[in-house]
Amino acid sequence: MNQKIRGFSFLGCCLLSAAMLVLPFSYVFPQEKQQAAKEEVKQEQPAKEETKTESLSAPETVNWKGLYAGLHAGYGWGDGDTRFNALPDPATFVNLGNTTLSTDPTGAIAGGQIGYNWQKNKFIWGLETDFSWSGLSGSDVRKPFSQHNGTSYNGALTAHQDTDWFGTLRMRLGFAPMPKLLLYGTGGMAYGRVNYYADSNFIPVGNEQYTKAMTKTRVGWTVGGGAEYALTQKWSIKTEYLYYDLGTQSGTADPSIPFPAGSPNYQVEYKWKTSAQTVNVGLNYRF
Repeated sequence: MNQKIRGFSFLGCCLLSAAMLVLPFSYVFPQEKQQAAKEEVKQEQPAKEETKTESLSAPETVNWKGLYAGLHAGYGWGDGDTRFNALPDPATFVNLGNTTLSTDPTGAIAGGQIGYNWQKNKFIWGLETDFSWSGLSGSDVRKPFSQHNGTSYNGALTAHQDTDWFGTLRMRLGFAPMPKLLLYGTGGMAYGRVNYYADSNFIPVGNEQYTKAMTKTRVGWTVGGGAEYALTQKWSIKTEYLYYDLGTQSGTADPSIPFPAGSPNYQVEYKWKTSAQTVNVGLNYRF
């Protein structure tokens, strides 16, 4: 019995001694590993921060070349001066002197565009076509108005002009002063559908009206410029100014009640000027 107790005691002492030898090393080794890991992290962090700083400061290159399409919206204001010419001449007509009314249409515009760019270094050129719904509309009324001799006539002159839609086909020529920024000038053909209306009303003093209304698709020219900024390699935002001129539309109105045979050919000729300026902002996607 005593021999067994002594044997267990000896075995316990051996195990205790081994544990005392192993424990310091088991504590030291993790500490060394943790310290080494900390040193490694410290070395990696400056490298990561340096890489991040370099990526933020380095300018991105943007490829403007290729097909793109997008949407735009903006505002327009026009010059719709309408000329009233008494025929066969003001002296014969008597009750109407040649007069100009200003309709000056204004309104919102919205639409889409598609184009293609070529690029060589910082220089970009291409073609673009766009189409816009137009809310440009304006009217002007003069009551009373002047007769040929300068006295007033108690009637009313009315002029109106509104544009349903318009579009352009243009060349663009520009350069990129910074990798993400494109500045350009543009010009080409413009077209649009315009509604015209004018009336010379001599009632109630007289009994005649000279009314003309028509809708025409006009063709003219446009010029302007803009700036485009790349948000990513595919998406960009733009702002653009355009001036377009669709020329002058003419129309002649006969009297509402025909004059007796042998009377002069009394008519009123109307001439509507059709031009406008627009500013829009848009979003493009490059394919």
